[in-house]
Amino acid sequence: MNCTNCKKQEAVLVEEHGELRALCDDCMDKLGLVWDTDEYEFAPRYIHCPNCGGFIVWCDCCKMYTQSCCIEYGTCPCS
Repeated sequence: MNCTNCKKQEAVLVEEHGELRALCDDCMDKLGLVWDTDEYEFAPRYIHCPNCGGFIVWCDCCKMYTQSCCIEYGTCPCS
């Protein structure tokens, strides 16, 4: 499948709101998106923490959001 944005091959294909969309890794980075393998959908790389208002970052190793913004000296759960 070719990327919808840049036409590169090796893109992730997903159906969103009745439309097929494919994005390569480079285009996902530019748009601030990641591929959530559990939900089979694109997700934002950063979301706001409901506790402290900081940013929660998507971990590419864990395939989940890490909440190290709220933990002193916090690290990603995969490390």
